[in-house]
Amino acid sequence: MEPRSDLAVEARVHFFADTIGVDPPKRIVDDSDVFTAEFLAFCSSTGLSLDWALKGDLRPLLVADCTSKP
Repeated sequence: MEPRSDLAVEARVHFFADTIGVDPPKRIVDDSDVFTAEFLAFCSSTGLSLDWALKGDLRPLLVADCTSKP
């Protein structure tokens, strides 16, 4: 896996939150570099894709969209 840029991840999360009109999570990772419960709950409740948030990769979203149609 490619190393992630924490600034890029934070920028994508904030962009997503701004786009849908909600507040972003205060912290994405804790002091041990583990995802916070707040960030995971945010992703779950808003539908934010971890693939896109962490890697900027839209391919899983496109595949999921194509396979969900009848």
